[in-house]
Amino acid sequence: ASYTGEVIISWGGKTVSIPALLDSGNTLRHPVNSWPVVILERKAAAGLLEEEVLNWLDQPLSLPPEAIANKVALIPYTSLGARGLLAAVRPDRLVISGAQGSRVLTQVYVAVRQKNQPP
Repeated sequence: ASYTGEVIISWGGKTVSIPALLDSGNTLRHPVNSWPVVILERKAAAGLLEEEVLNWLDQPLSLPPEAIANKVALIPYTSLGARGLLAAVRPDRLVISGAQGSRVLTQVYVAVRQKNQPP
């Protein structure tokens, strides 16, 4: 089931509030620790993440910026028959608000969907 809500993400002293499609069918998780992965459109991420981080998210097989090396992950995905790796970062805090209340998550990753990736 899907419904709309709001996601508030904090990263490095910045906070953004983003309208969101909250999809209970999203099963994307980190393969080792099983933390959930939230997918952002690039436009929303640009208001939160530094250019250096966005550049790494575009080229995840390169080394991440040293300042965030302990906050990154590569998340394998399969979508519509396509397979790949999503680069993700661990935000300082993420709050999901919807009709059923709010949840604060600290054990979560945020990935940015690239133009060539399927939804």
